Amino acid sequence: MARIVVLLRGLRPSKKWIVPAVLSLVLPFFIGLGWAFWALSAGEEPPLDTIAGLWALGLLAFFALLIYGRRERTSAVQKELTRFANGLRVVGSELILPRPVRIQIGRMRAWGAMAVYLTGMRGTSLYPRSYYHLSEFEAEEDLGEKEAVDLELLSKPFTFIADVNGGYLSAPAIKAELLGGEAVVVAVLDPSTIGFERDEVSLRAVGEEDRAEASLRFEGRRIKGIVNRPVLGKARDVRLELHGSLKVPVPKASWPLREVEKYITLVLARTEDKPSLSFEHAFPPGELTIIVTHEEALDPVALVEELGLHGPVITGFFEGRYELKLVLDIPLRPDVVSTVELPALRAGEPGSTRS
Repeated sequence: MARIVVLLRGLRPSKKWIVPAVLSLVLPFFIGLGWAFWALSAGEEPPLDTIAGLWALGLLAFFALLIYGRRERTSAVQKELTRFANGLRVVGSELILPRPVRIQIGRMRAWGAMAVYLTGMRGTSLYPRSYYHLSEFEAEEDLGEKEAVDLELLSKPFTFIADVNGGYLSAPAIKAELLGGEAVVVAVLDPSTIGFERDEVSLRAVGEEDRAEASLRFEGRRIKGIVNRPVLGKARDVRLELHGSLKVPVPKASWPLREVEKYITLVLARTEDKPSLSFEHAFPPGELTIIVTHEEALDPVALVEELGLHGPVITGFFEGRYELKLVLDIPLRPDVVSTVELPALRAGEPGSTRS
């Protein structure tokens, strides 16, 4: 089975509305400026209130046309994407397209982050924050006109790391032209590409009066394990955490975003007052997931919500660095931490079947 989701966030205004919007701003400005110069040259007082009103009207028309153009384009593209998604089918090892279209295969990348602006006011620095996202399709090969695509071409590793403040997605994808010249991108998250180079890992954290051990086993995209506290000392809690860190540049045209840097902690298990705890964690997605989107409008934070995931998301492991940490949480003292790298298979590593 495969899950198909349609996601569209933050399209720019339609091009046919940008020129009228700019003209609605520029023309009143120069008309008002010309009116003022004409009045001065005639020895009259320029009608400043009227000119200011004309400029305000032009500014209002500018934003109104941009908003309308954005809504019009978003509505039209949303309908096309939905129509395209409704025609997609997975039959055997092939993704059947609604109609024959020219296909490019490559990778879809999406960035999302809070941009911080530094402003000074009477010696006080202010840091207003705004969220921005950007997505881009990187073509690798032109397959020509196709009505079906072999899923083996899209069963490649991916990275998806996100929380409420931003995230990053890199996934294999295909790009096709929609009616009207817009481009649809179909990105694929295949859980079968998540693998580990070792079957088992163990951690041990030892403090002055505390000790904890964790035995983990990797099965497909799942981690199963046991966390033990053979000695109940001063530690109020023992946690097994997954830490993901990733730093990726953003294309130059994406100002104000320059790079996305994420460090996310995911708590896999915590004993609290229990001496022993068994747990299991499955990395999302739970099934083959096909994301139908526009090449300019994939937001990694919105994708978390669209997939019905809760809390921070760390999965795929194609890019970035990932560590498992066993933590003894001791009140009024530094935590005692044992760390081991998550043994995720990467493309090109010995023993990896990824390409």
